[in-house]
Amino acid sequence: MPKDKQHDIDLATTTVLDVGTGFTQRQQWYGNLINGLTPGDALFIRGGIGYVPPEIVQICKTMEARYGVPWWLIAGVVDWETRGQYNDTTNGIGAAGLGQFLPATWAEYAQDGNGDGIKDVHSPWDNLATVAYFLKTYCGYRPGMTDDQLLPVLEKYEGVPGTADDLWQARQCLDYVRQVEAEGNMPFDQNGYFPAEGITWQEEYQYLISHPDCRYGAPRAGHIHAGIDVPATAGTPLVAVENGVIVDEHADTGGGGGNMITLLTGDGIAFTYMHLSSYAVPKGTAVKGGQVIGYAGATGDATGACLHFEVHPGAGMDPSRWYGYYTAEDPVAFFSGGAGLPYGQ
Repeated sequence: MPKDKQHDIDLATTTVLDVGTGFTQRQQWYGNLINGLTPGDALFIRGGIGYVPPEIVQICKTMEARYGVPWWLIAGVVDWETRGQYNDTTNGIGAAGLGQFLPATWAEYAQDGNGDGIKDVHSPWDNLATVAYFLKTYCGYRPGMTDDQLLPVLEKYEGVPGTADDLWQARQCLDYVRQVEAEGNMPFDQNGYFPAEGITWQEEYQYLISHPDCRYGAPRAGHIHAGIDVPATAGTPLVAVENGVIVDEHADTGGGGGNMITLLTGDGIAFTYMHLSSYAVPKGTAVKGGQVIGYAGATGDATGACLHFEVHPGAGMDPSRWYGYYTAEDPVAFFSGGAGLPYGQ
């Protein structure tokens, strides 16, 4: 990102390194992740396209208030620079930290983001403050810019405007920025999609008030009800509650859950849907929140068409933790933050 010719040499070196590491480092832009993603890569994408770790969102919003640069622009740039991994690394040419600053650029533009009197390139607070400051003072960001106006700003961040490689980098960075702006501020406990189309979380809460046997924790023979039952009619589209990967589809021939599907987020949260009539996407598919992944039915041990829905935080890539009461948590508590549950005691 510095403004001298040495940067062109450095950037060419970085490009070669990126191509050399290739898929093993998972350094692709998010547009390619939607197709052909393997289940193991769920742990890389975490919450999916546009996802920003909450601690990064917090810092970026602080810097937005301080420098007048939108949090999603700061986070989107970092998303691109780290290829969605938000890792504090130093590459082969010395670019360091979340914003990937070369030493000369850091020396000129570094900010003390947390007020400790030190400008540490490896401090998220200092690095993200410097990203915001650099975008505003050197790159020329101004509020209300269109995509065409943002491209030159991002070109300057990447290096020397007008060069083919920097223009390509700027376009990819803009893709990240817009995806973060659209989807990167969607925590589970506030905006998770309801798993069945045409029904809201509030309607489900009201249903569970009058149907206690359908709640999480209701007594069953030798165990508890591990999820919630949703009154979805046969054929109702079932949707991904968040971005993630379909890691399992199978029929429970023993009768229990019938046709089952599991959505795994990169944070290791498994969402399991049961009693499906059919699947809408194959196993291994990366999906976005709100995307149809199956259809409600009455397969398995169901008295009628419905959706049995479970939440398994911390399940990760362990299939033994994707189902059952021993790892499940109450979906209502999970999506409401756990406080003031509408169906009460």
